[in-house]
Amino acid sequence: MTSIIRIAKKIAQRVGWPFCALAYVVHDSWMYARHSGMLSSSWSRGHCDGVMLAACHVLEKGLAFPEPKRPFGQDLAEFVCTTMTDPDRRPSDNVAAIARGVLAKYRQHHDKLSHDLGALGDAIASVVESGPAAEAGTLGLSSGDFRPAAGSSYETLTQLRKSVRDFAGPPAQEQIEEAVALASKSPSACNRQCWRVYWTRDRERCAAIADMHSGSRGFGNDVPAWIAVAVDVAAFQGPRERWAAYVDGGMFAMSLLLSLTQVGLASCPLNWSTSPAIDRRLRQCLDVGSTEIVVMLIAVGLPPDTCEVPVSARLPVSDILRTR
Repeated sequence: MTSIIRIAKKIAQRVGWPFCALAYVVHDSWMYARHSGMLSSSWSRGHCDGVMLAACHVLEKGLAFPEPKRPFGQDLAEFVCTTMTDPDRRPSDNVAAIARGVLAKYRQHHDKLSHDLGALGDAIASVVESGPAAEAGTLGLSSGDFRPAAGSSYETLTQLRKSVRDFAGPPAQEQIEEAVALASKSPSACNRQCWRVYWTRDRERCAAIADMHSGSRGFGNDVPAWIAVAVDVAAFQGPRERWAAYVDGGMFAMSLLLSLTQVGLASCPLNWSTSPAIDRRLRQCLDVGSTEIVVMLIAVGLPPDTCEVPVSARLPVSDILRTR
């Protein structure tokens, strides 16, 4: 009787797990569709803050390019102004302060170049004068700002790490190996260590990768080397570990970004959320293993003598931390 029960349980597990996995997928998909703004026309505070911060980042990033388009981002700046004056879509106070700071720098940039923004300039002025503004714009860096001094603290390392979109040349193999060795100390689920790092400085491959990622417009064609962080999903088991690859991959990617800074390289992370067709192109370009999924791209290279990077103001801890 015991043997029959054991066999019945094994059959149930074999037959039942696909339905269990489907339930997990449906739950995750519904949560995302319901709360991300895919299905709802109303703007929650979280949705509004996220959209505004993303829009402001694009404007601020444009200011950091060596030769930004003249003028650039007018539609996006108009969107930010309109949202800031819409009582049903206004962001939180701290996000609004960031938006004012970015708009102020955006207008100063065009004023300095004698580019008349017309009615948009007046709208920006009205929004900027409506309340406090956070620090925004760009920071000037030199090549000496990229590698921390020996014995520097973790705080120093995190302050030095900036998303850089201007490079002096490709990194050396030894620098990438050193950075990956440091990042390999990252934690992972059950210490599986199933991260995989693909990198290339081949010009044709770099050009192909830049063409695949829309987020690299404006600087992608000048990236001297690319890194793809992948995770081998064959290491995981069952539907409850369906997100483990992204959790482990995300932790490793952050460690790798800090490690690249530690060895004196400039880098810029780029989220790899794309269509299956483009994902296949990248996999073919880098010969990614069939059981591995790419979770992030990183543009990497030697730091230039000087460059500009976005300020990217951070929200205060009070907006992030929840004590219960």
